[in-house]
Amino acid sequence: MADWYPQSMDARATWHANWNAQLPALAAKYGVSGVIGEVTKDNDWMQYWVQARHDADNLKQQLTKYFNDIAGNDETLEPPAVINFVLSGSPPPEVAPGIEKRTRDIARDIRGSMAYAAADGELLGIVGTQETSENFAEMSPEFTLATLANFELEVTFRKLGMDALRFEFRYKGGNWMQAGFLVTSPGTFAVAPSQAGVAEQIEVRAFFIQKNNVVGNPSDVKTAFIAP
Repeated sequence: MADWYPQSMDARATWHANWNAQLPALAAKYGVSGVIGEVTKDNDWMQYWVQARHDADNLKQQLTKYFNDIAGNDETLEPPAVINFVLSGSPPPEVAPGIEKRTRDIARDIRGSMAYAAADGELLGIVGTQETSENFAEMSPEFTLATLANFELEVTFRKLGMDALRFEFRYKGGNWMQAGFLVTSPGTFAVAPSQAGVAEQIEVRAFFIQKNNVVGNPSDVKTAFIAP
């Protein structure tokens, strides 16, 4: 899987600017409001020092020209400009080492949230550029079940970046049938009993769904109890 966190300095500055701009609107959804101040400080540091690197590169070019003009053979050259190097603007407050680690920790919490949506990941820039169904070939959903009234089941699960989970059920010794699609956790669906009004035990399994396609492997089969 291609990593989502950029490696070049310029790309990091661009990425952190977007991260800083988009995260506040999603912070409450993913329970990360407490890190917004830290994200902003990390971004301020990143923007300033990436620009400082460019200023330093420009200085290197000036120094090279200054040296070559004076140390060379051409006496007809105009005297080179005096080097006067000053970094642009005022440095932001220092931040603790580990910006990448802090950023990845936040992204991991977001992607691991039961509320995670792939569209949010793309907006934040925490989706690898080659994340396709092929990358998830070995994945399978995990979920828990709770019995509710009226033959309903409550399901708690994690989407892990997928669009939804599709659930199937079967009566004892029967064939698999579709129970429904869930996009938020916890969610519910109802299963009509094989004998009207009679509680019974069924089996349930799930599949990841991405762009209307099944991704990865089916979940382990779980036993559930449906009741009136």
